[in-house]
Amino acid sequence: MTDAQREIKFRAWDKQINIITDVVCLNLGTWNDVILVHPDSKIVRRQETYNQKTENIVLMQSTGLLDKNGKEIFDGDVVTWAGMRPLEISFGWGDTNEDYGKSYGILIGSSVFCDINQDCEIIGNLYENPELLTQKEV
Repeated sequence: MTDAQREIKFRAWDKQINIITDVVCLNLGTWNDVILVHPDSKIVRRQETYNQKTENIVLMQSTGLLDKNGKEIFDGDVVTWAGMRPLEISFGWGDTNEDYGKSYGILIGSSVFCDINQDCEIIGNLYENPELLTQKEV
């Protein structure tokens, strides 16, 4: 698989049971639900799944990037990077630099995330660890 053909992966925050779990299938037409991996199935090595309506979840797309520990970075993750305070990862319009203005892409805080270096580390996510975004510089 080439970079242009990278797998599009999602995980979801289930608002009803307050967990993050893997997404197996998106049914956004008639059914308007998502098939999720049951959190206990990871322990018993079976992929038991359950359906959840889209209004009961928050989808988080993979960025296709890894942090310094080899952990996949998703939209909604909170990272530390280059000695800065914890910042949220998201997709959207952000600042690149004064020469280029705004650009669409993966954001760290409000800036376009152009370069992952060995200093980037996932420390949580904004659903399970919202208090991380109120921390001061590390």
